[in-house]
Amino acid sequence: GSLYKLWTMGTTFKIIETGELAEDEKLSQGIAVLNRKFGIAPADAEQTQGTLTLTVNEALHQMITISHNYAALLLTEKLKLSQVALWLESNNFNNSKVGTDGATPTTTPSDIAIFYEKLYKGELGNPDSTTKMIELLKKQQLNNKLPKNLPPNTVIAHKTGELGWFTHDAGIIYSEKGDYLIVAMSESSSPKGAEERIAQLSADIFRYFQSKR
Repeated sequence: GSLYKLWTMGTTFKIIETGELAEDEKLSQGIAVLNRKFGIAPADAEQTQGTLTLTVNEALHQMITISHNYAALLLTEKLKLSQVALWLESNNFNNSKVGTDGATPTTTPSDIAIFYEKLYKGELGNPDSTTKMIELLKKQQLNNKLPKNLPPNTVIAHKTGELGWFTHDAGIIYSEKGDYLIVAMSESSSPKGAEERIAQLSADIFRYFQSKR
């Protein structure tokens, strides 16, 4: 699912740090071209016509906060899948694959947990990049899983993923009793039911940590 967008974000900020890419750089591409380049069949395409034009910063924001698929494709076209694969390798995400020739990206709960641990510790970029990535994740607008049953105003930096029978959510929960990482990945014939179970699990874990002194 869309958890691969975490890798795209990480790679983008790494390249911004090198000076090869700027946050205000404008990216533009035809939807049909993006579909063709990434092997998206017409029957599976969310969009088939038009042109998408966004700055790098706008694409990052839409990709993370509303999981905009074409914003992710626009960034990935600029970065190249080879750069994302290199970023995965350099950060030792050994069980994650970008997917080529139309193949679906794959990952594991442990790799996603390691991603958030490295991000939290500032190991995926310089302090400015780290802050910006976490702030983007805190602005997530798809909040029907991990945050759903948490107390109001609980701060969470997270990213969801949905594809077919898969439904996921993973991130950093900030709380008075300490911050913690949580990764919930599921495959179910009832994704909606799985979403509810993820929300309940998240609430149970939150209460557990808040009960500790």
